[in-house]
Amino acid sequence: MAFEVNDAERMRIDSSGQVGIGESNPQELLHLTATTPVLRMEGASRAYQQYVSGTSFTIRDVTAGLNRVTLDSSGNLLWVSLTHPVKRWNYY
Repeated sequence: MAFEVNDAERMRIDSSGQVGIGESNPQELLHLTATTPVLRMEGASRAYQQYVSGTSFTIRDVTAGLNRVTLDSSGNLLWVSLTHPVKRWNYY
């Protein structure tokens, strides 16, 4: 089932129930495709985003305006906390 806006497909639910947003051939239960795909989760007092930008995956605390965790394409993990402002782990 395809959903179109202005004659362009925006979302699809395939026969197995997988949903593609910006993706006509979803490979997972939820498959987002965009230049910078963003998933936002919001509760009563906090909002977070998960997104891919360039070659990095980031979890952002929208409420605090901080990137909390970033994983780059080399496997470097960078996270920010209030008690330890910046930490980096390198895995080899």
